[in-house]
Amino acid sequence: MNLALIVHPAAEQDIADALDWYGDRAPEQVDRLLSQLSEVMDRIRTSPRLFPAVHGAVRRAALRVFPYFVWFLLDSADEVVVVLAVTHHRRDPAEVRTRLRD
Repeated sequence: MNLALIVHPAAEQDIADALDWYGDRAPEQVDRLLSQLSEVMDRIRTSPRLFPAVHGAVRRAALRVFPYFVWFLLDSADEVVVVLAVTHHRRDPAEVRTRLRD
């Protein structure tokens, strides 16, 4: 299975914010973070059901090295994955849940 993947604008902003943060503090890690994000997005596209549903139908995938989660939905026809958010694992869970409802 290799599904289409759509990244919500808010998730795009999350990624940009994370890249900015690392760019300011550890620029040598930016390429590694991008690689990790690409790897997890590829795993989501090929095997989305391997990741646990943690908030209704919203699933969560963790990056292997960096402390971030990718929050996503699999559409009802199992054809498209929508990435809703990319958050640091220490972000307030209540704030994340609020964003997932929007």
